[in-house]
Amino acid sequence: MTETPTSWLRAIRGFDRNAYLLFATGGILGFTYLGITTLLSNLFFVRLGYGTEVIGNLNALFYLLHMAFSVPAGAVGMRFGSRRAMLAGGVIALAGWGIAPAASFLLFPDLRMAALVGSRVLGALGGALFIVNSNPALIGAVDPGSGTYAFAFNNVVVSISTFLGNVCGGLFPPFFSWATGKNLASSLPYGLSLWAAVACLLPGLAALSVFRETGRGNQEPDAAGGARAPLAIIALIAVVRFFREVGYGGVTGFFTVYLDSRLQLSTAIIGLLVSVSSIASVVFSPMMPPVARRWGTGRTSLAGLLVMAAGVLPIALLEHPVSAGIGWAGMTAANSMNEAAMQVYIMTAVAPRWRALMSGAANMATTLGLAASASAGGYAIGAWGYRTLFLISACSILASAAFFGVHLWTRARRGAPAES
Repeated sequence: MTETPTSWLRAIRGFDRNAYLLFATGGILGFTYLGITTLLSNLFFVRLGYGTEVIGNLNALFYLLHMAFSVPAGAVGMRFGSRRAMLAGGVIALAGWGIAPAASFLLFPDLRMAALVGSRVLGALGGALFIVNSNPALIGAVDPGSGTYAFAFNNVVVSISTFLGNVCGGLFPPFFSWATGKNLASSLPYGLSLWAAVACLLPGLAALSVFRETGRGNQEPDAAGGARAPLAIIALIAVVRFFREVGYGGVTGFFTVYLDSRLQLSTAIIGLLVSVSSIASVVFSPMMPPVARRWGTGRTSLAGLLVMAAGVLPIALLEHPVSAGIGWAGMTAANSMNEAAMQVYIMTAVAPRWRALMSGAANMATTLGLAASASAGGYAIGAWGYRTLFLISACSILASAAFFGVHLWTRARRGAPAES
């Protein structure tokens, strides 16, 4: 690991214009959607008068639609290319995310709900097209063997931008409250903040519009073969991703509501506390490539899952802002390492022609897990409280680690080739 700085510099210098355009797009998405929109959406719903059950169902609808669109989104990418699919997805998602804040101005409950549902439909379709095709685009834009560095570097960029988005997201509602004269119990300051996030997405679409697919990373040999779809590994990854996201989504889907309603923290403090995760990700993401070189991307992914589960425990067992911040930082930092290593693992486990299909199936399982946690989580909170929900989430992440661990052990027993 002493050669890490040199390896990182070599990798960064080796990234071309197209890779940096994808990094820029990811950074803008982190600032806007992951930073501002994710932080404020549930708080916006609360100000509209909805409880955790309705919020959970709205989020579940988004994830179920995203799941349904995932495999078709992969097929679109295989047919028309990742760039066109991502660009179309960005435009559709932008329109969808712009609809939701209009609910602040709709007086009739049915119209208000229709706006929120319509936003979810377009956001899910656009998000599926973009996310499913982003990983094949990135792995294809860098040299073979540089995938771990590319995904880790992308995570650093996204984490930094998400941190900035969290901070701005925490400050936007007080600013718009002052500008409009509405207090923070009103939905209007939150709706205007969400519209500001939509406006900030436009440079990302501009960057994506000049991205070009070169197939630079699609020349590596593939042990799985390219003639037949590798259904066994695709199914296994789908199971792993499902249980992972049931657990991860159970925490992330209700964490800001937990801080707001249970711990009674201000929006600005919530933004700062949530942003701690981005700082942790910036610190730990660069460690993934050297760790993966020694352990392999599979075992690195497995370690990330185990640390994620451990990170949930302080949130579940100790109802305090400090323990919540520590657990959140640990869980999301481990998630960052796991996600980067896992994406490289699954993208290099199949031939380039099947990457969009693998990404679509993995994304389908991911969003199914998020939908299950969002839908059941709201009711679980009402019936048993936040602690029980978070403990169930930790157990689900452990189940994901168990499935993936058995897979790695089976590969080792069969004498599978060393991981990338």
